[in-house]
Amino acid sequence: MFTAKFRAFIFTLYKIIDFNLNTVGSGSSGAIVANRLSKNNKVLLLEAGGDPMFYNFIPGLAQLMVHIPEFDWGYKTIPQKLSNLGMVDQVYE
Repeated sequence: MFTAKFRAFIFTLYKIIDFNLNTVGSGSSGAIVANRLSKNNKVLLLEAGGDPMFYNFIPGLAQLMVHIPEFDWGYKTIPQKLSNLGMVDQVYE
């Protein structure tokens, strides 16, 4: 999932700075966990993805980003009873 250039960067970062803990994913909870752990430790916080494109900020263009690996992780949901009623087999792909 990570490019060779990114892996090389992280490896170099590990050699320069001695981190006590790693947190992967700086979503709402990951950032809080990293913040709390950083009170007494050196914490490395990693987040997947790059800089957003201009159309990430235009809600009407969200449909264009579905099934594009740079924007969509490609996860599928399990069949739902009360949601995804417009989807085939009530599964979002």
